[in-house]
Amino acid sequence: MVRRREIVARRWKWCTIHPMPWRQSREKWLWTGRLWLFGVGLSVGCNRCAAVPPAQRAAWPVVVAPTQTAAVGCAGFKAPDQNGWGCAAGLRYLEVVRSPARPEEPLPMVMMIHGLGDRPRPELVDLINVAVPARIIMPQATTSIGDGYSWFDYNVGDNPPDKLAHDIAAASEQVVRLLQVLRTQRPTLGRPVVAGFSQGGMLSLALALRHPELVAFAQPISGMLPE
Repeated sequence: MVRRREIVARRWKWCTIHPMPWRQSREKWLWTGRLWLFGVGLSVGCNRCAAVPPAQRAAWPVVVAPTQTAAVGCAGFKAPDQNGWGCAAGLRYLEVVRSPARPEEPLPMVMMIHGLGDRPRPELVDLINVAVPARIIMPQATTSIGDGYSWFDYNVGDNPPDKLAHDIAAASEQVVRLLQVLRTQRPTLGRPVVAGFSQGGMLSLALALRHPELVAFAQPISGMLPE
């Protein structure tokens, strides 16, 4: 128990004191606070979306994707189409640019990673009432599950730590490759911010710990890493 507490403390200490250039001015502190609210809004938005009647959800944009893997038919780099869907590093992604910014402008990048059984949904951005000009990137996992997608196998109560660690690392490397491509192909200011819920929270933690040079700030929600 003591070792577990020490590990958790070290992880959260890293996330809270890892040097960020945003700490150098009041404006950058405001950015950090806004993006924290952005992450909180994401978790609230997930709960609000779940409570929306099926008839109303049917009117939301539907993602047409392969049944087994998003990598099929997703080779090379494809800029976002008129609906915001693009392709990079073998992953489909949804790009949403918050108004009044324009897609061709250099913008801070925020990556929102969905959880188990979910998918990129543009309506989540609308549920977050924070006016932050940013380029929101929502990658789509590769394995279908129900009407959503999964980043890796996860069974509640039956997750051998070694296998879970391996699966999280493999999925995080997919997202790393996506980030690296998008930073060169889409005009980006600074290092990206990553946020995620459930499996997405695990991946956001893994990204920050495994590749601190790529990530400026991580906002995991309901996510953890195995010991």
